[in-house]
Amino acid sequence: MKKLILIANDFEAAGKTTTTHVLSEYLIRKGIKNKIVATDVHAGPAREGEPLLDLNDGVTASDFISMLDKWGTVILDLHSDGGAAVLGEIFQEEEIGNVLSEIEAELTIVIPANEEAEGYEKMVEIAEVFNDDADYIVVHTPMTADIDAAYEHSEAAKALDYLGCVEVEMPEFDTDALKMLEEHGMSLGTALANRKDLPRHLAGEVHSWELAFAEEFIGADEFLQPGSGVATASPYRKVKKQGIALAS
Repeated sequence: MKKLILIANDFEAAGKTTTTHVLSEYLIRKGIKNKIVATDVHAGPAREGEPLLDLNDGVTASDFISMLDKWGTVILDLHSDGGAAVLGEIFQEEEIGNVLSEIEAELTIVIPANEEAEGYEKMVEIAEVFNDDADYIVVHTPMTADIDAAYEHSEAAKALDYLGCVEVEMPEFDTDALKMLEEHGMSLGTALANRKDLPRHLAGEVHSWELAFAEEFIGADEFLQPGSGVATASPYRKVKKQGIALAS
């Protein structure tokens, strides 16, 4: 069984690259080999040598078949500048939902969310396009304020809860350590992708945080491990959302 995992939210700084690299390492520790594929042709991959897929360059269903045949489990880090919307169009035009079914591949969409209303609107758009062809995981990134009620009563929550999403929480990353990363020209996402370039003290901070975040995915294993099948319902998991905003 193959697995295509989309990390998607067309809102900037939602934590997509951060989530991508933690999830990849989590699956590796589970014994699931995977390949990260970036789609931001301007910024390029967060890690040197990772594949890059230009969604605006005539991507077809055969490209996804090729990736899944080659790597088995593919994590597609969709760029913020309309990546999810472009892929949604390709998904519909190429009938990729049917193609994935034919090659026994499952689709999971992981949506890092933040407190911005526009971000919620993007989440609804994703749900409308992919509908029940996918399983959904919502990752709540650390916030500057407690806005549980804002999300829980949003159209995004209603749509994704209806589709049986699982919610997980991205833990807060130490503010001082984040500042030190920025001094080294890194976001948390690029630090996770390039751990060998980190000073030892920062590498320890990043690793400890990553392990804490990875534990959150245990409750979403049924949507992440190949062979689980597209679920029809999942427990609605409430989470805390506190801390600092993290750029993808």
